[in-house]
Amino acid sequence: MQTLLTLGLLGSLGIFAWGLVSPGGVSRFLKYSFTRTSLAMVCTPLVFGLLVIIGATAPPQAKQQTNPQTSQATPKLTTELKGVVKSAVDSKPSTVKQIITETEVVAYDSKTIQDATLPKGTSRRAVNGVNGVRAKTYEVTITNGAETARTLLRDVITQQAVTEVVAEGTKVASTSPPQPSSSNCNPNYSGCVPSASDVDCAGGGGNGPAYVSGPVSVIGTDLYGLDRDGDGIGCE
Repeated sequence: MQTLLTLGLLGSLGIFAWGLVSPGGVSRFLKYSFTRTSLAMVCTPLVFGLLVIIGATAPPQAKQQTNPQTSQATPKLTTELKGVVKSAVDSKPSTVKQIITETEVVAYDSKTIQDATLPKGTSRRAVNGVNGVRAKTYEVTITNGAETARTLLRDVITQQAVTEVVAEGTKVASTSPPQPSSSNCNPNYSGCVPSASDVDCAGGGGNGPAYVSGPVSVIGTDLYGLDRDGDGIGCE
């Protein structure tokens, strides 16, 4: 029955379409004079009525049967999927970035200077050396509790180092005999020849006990025989 109604619906739609294209052809086929308007007035109710009848006579759809095994497996599958998702979430790496500052010791330098006031072969520390301090700031990336990356952001000397200065002596001790004081100078000589039982020229062959470094001028009596050549200058 439903098949015949469907064929009738298709035939009506075909005639209606043919009439819209060629009303004369339909009139000759049905042996009745039709216009497009009159054809539409006839076919429209016919098509509508056939659609209603087909819908009313259509068999009810069969209910979908549920497989008990599939129904029981669905909760299990859902649980497994939840477990996989949770495992994937838990396994996502935890990344944290931190800013840290580390300090380093900057060793001091040392230099040596010459000091003419110190005896040669001796030295002293003129300036004590002091270490400096360097501060380095980093951005540190920590993934799952372990450091995975480090970027230097700032490098600053927070305390300058002080250079150590060591003074080395260059003074050479004099080998000349000590000169007598002016109160002990013999008035017969210019250049302070000491008054003693005997005076010889320093560096000569005399045996003292007193010595004088020349030259000295004889302005009186050459008591100690320092002017050997008589030119008025002793210990030349």
